[in-house]
Amino acid sequence: MSIEDVRSSLTPLGTVSVQILGEPAERRFMIRMEDSEIKGETAADGSASGAVPAEKIISTLETTFGEGGVAVTRSDYVGSRFSKQLTDQAGVLLGLTLLLILAYASIRFKPQYAIGAVLAIIHDGLMVVAFVVWSRMEFNTTTIAAILTILGYSINDTIVIFDRIRETRRLFPNDEFVDVLNRAITETLSRTVITTVTTILAVVVLFIFTTGSMKDFALALLVGLVSGVYSTIFIASGFVNLWENRAKKKAQKKLNAPAAA
Repeated sequence: MSIEDVRSSLTPLGTVSVQILGEPAERRFMIRMEDSEIKGETAADGSASGAVPAEKIISTLETTFGEGGVAVTRSDYVGSRFSKQLTDQAGVLLGLTLLLILAYASIRFKPQYAIGAVLAIIHDGLMVVAFVVWSRMEFNTTTIAAILTILGYSINDTIVIFDRIRETRRLFPNDEFVDVLNRAITETLSRTVITTVTTILAVVVLFIFTTGSMKDFALALLVGLVSGVYSTIFIASGFVNLWENRAKKKAQKKLNAPAAA
């Protein structure tokens, strides 16, 4: 059974979207259909049909592939109101998360550290969303939960490195900031790798032995965990280094200004 066979069998229903879920050999498909496609239908006796899209799709598929040859793993109805509500909730949750992290990092460290941390977790969130779109994974509340989980995991790793940077700078106040940054990241690198690998092992087990939305949740977590490791080191810490270099150049210009005059 190929996706072309499924699409051709559903042609009488009108506009129907068919996507493959998992490996082609599993013969699992996600079928989407507007309920307006079957509105107004009547039964043979002239009464209202009352058939729902799922029932209509199943009966059409069984006509082609035989009765009992179709199994439904899940059937959902998503209206425009629910879609808008889900989008609004995702935006509000992500916005509040970023604001709270920005406030927390600004109080505990400095504004440049807070901005670097927010940039890193924005990157992680976008990577998970991009993977969901690329893999054609269903975007639902489970996906939002995966994104928020990754944001929390990423900021935890970032705070650990930032804390080590602050301690190292106190111990070596005369060193260049890039040397302080390099020493702090090197000292925490083994901790970051070991923690991430341990978490990935647990998520891999979850991915192998679960199905449905939990499998998608684990897959999104795997992508986010990998993204969170390098974003903490190269984006968050890199932004702080860029900020410090610009601040140093501005301070040097102010010192040279009277001499030049």
